Amino acid sequence: MSTEPNPLATANRAARRTRQLGPDAACVTCGVANPVVLRADGRTKPVPLVEEHHIAGWRVDNELVAPQCLNCHAIQHEQLRQLGVDLKHPSSNPLDQLLTWLIGVGEFLTCLGARAHEWALRLRELIHWLDAHAPGWRDMALGTAS
Repeated sequence: MSTEPNPLATANRAARRTRQLGPDAACVTCGVANPVVLRADGRTKPVPLVEEHHIAGWRVDNELVAPQCLNCHAIQHEQLRQLGVDLKHPSSNPLDQLLTWLIGVGEFLTCLGARAHEWALRLRELIHWLDAHAPGWRDMALGTAS
């Protein structure tokens, strides 16, 4: 069932993670310091894992999935919780389920849009570099066979 956002529960989860990990905890591989994604599980080396993210929660829509790394998956779930989505006990009411689905899809598309924007900015930087250092690059045929 969808509920209202619960800032107290959000603060409690953050405080629990900070107690478990320490105030200056960060991933040794990527440097992420967001306590939402850090885990105190005793692993000594990074393990690249990908999970299926059920965008609207698996109890609401079991087929709407996207592959995400553990970090992105944890961030998405925390964002859904902060928006009041109950992933453990969703409502069986169709309107509540539609609300959960819309929040989940909207949050996922927001994240995807931010990533697309980041890539666009990187591409712009590359194009500016090419313009400055290889001015004839635009006249080259891309992807054509001779």
